[in-house]
Amino acid sequence: MRAGGEAPHSSSRRNPGCQWRYKSYVLSRPIRSSGCLNFVGDRISTSIAQNDDSDFIKKRNSYPLWNGSLKRDIQGFKPGMTESEAKQRLSDCEVSGHRILCPVASKEERFELSLTEHTRPRLVKEVTYIFPAGGATLETMAKNVMMQFAVGNSRQCLPPPQGISQCSQWQLEDGSYMRLGVDAYQRNMLLYLSAPKWIISLEEQAFEKEQGRIPPQKF
Repeated sequence: MRAGGEAPHSSSRRNPGCQWRYKSYVLSRPIRSSGCLNFVGDRISTSIAQNDDSDFIKKRNSYPLWNGSLKRDIQGFKPGMTESEAKQRLSDCEVSGHRILCPVASKEERFELSLTEHTRPRLVKEVTYIFPAGGATLETMAKNVMMQFAVGNSRQCLPPPQGISQCSQWQLEDGSYMRLGVDAYQRNMLLYLSAPKWIISLEEQAFEKEQGRIPPQKF
């Protein structure tokens, strides 16, 4: 995902089943038309991050997979963002333990972000976007996702996540995966990005470093 994630398509490429409309925006609602949803956001601005994040951001921005040409974010939210970057995305984001909860202005959609526990700064580990299904089928929305994220055919999630009745999954190039699901009541859909391998590795290294600082326990 390019930082902030421009979709790898133009308005001239269209899914026959959807009437596509594209718009550049920062905080406005996703654009929905004929059962389609635009997951595009603006580029992430790392200049707003706090000073204690700057060293990490500089290193992260040099990662080829971070600055890849493929879209790998949901409206600008992306695994690997720092906690401070994520909280700047929407005005109502709140931190609760190792999670950031961000309601969208419409109040019909929301983001739920999980954070690493041991890295400093804390990083966004997983991104979940929950939004009204609006009558769209999983198949229709999956075509939308395939086009915007430039991914191939999906496979069924086995087993489906708890509370999800239908689910499609795509494996991504950085070792992570993306899931699109419909809840048991057919009211909401969710789009989920898992943690890539490099974040998991950083978290493990940070944990081991913490453990090394703890004096051996005497029994």
